[in-house]
Amino acid sequence: MDAPQGFRRSWLHWFTCPSCAHRSFFSYSAGRLGPDGKTIAVDYWCASCGCLCTLKDQWRLPAITLLCSLALFVSLYWLMIDGLGKPNVVWVLLWIACAVVGVNALLFLIGRFTNQYVATNRSEP
Repeated sequence: MDAPQGFRRSWLHWFTCPSCAHRSFFSYSAGRLGPDGKTIAVDYWCASCGCLCTLKDQWRLPAITLLCSLALFVSLYWLMIDGLGKPNVVWVLLWIACAVVGVNALLFLIGRFTNQYVATNRSEP
């Protein structure tokens, strides 16, 4: 089944369809204007049954991403200040790479347990 027009594939984003219970490590998502014209609603498309769904609490994903990115900024800033004065810059680059990979893994695990999807009443995008 091909994804509908406007939907893009997101990697390392845990998706569970509320209609058919299909689980996957990637999702097809598209941003759309909300019913009031002022908000943005993110719709997810199930590759198994073709049903559309959305996150139950859409504010949770951007809030967690913001908090993790702030923690990453603080840790990288600390690594840069502490490590660049020392002669071993290779270790600083290694720790920066570990921090970036760690935050991506943390966001995936947090999304795995906090993202709850609900089916929408629309069947086609």
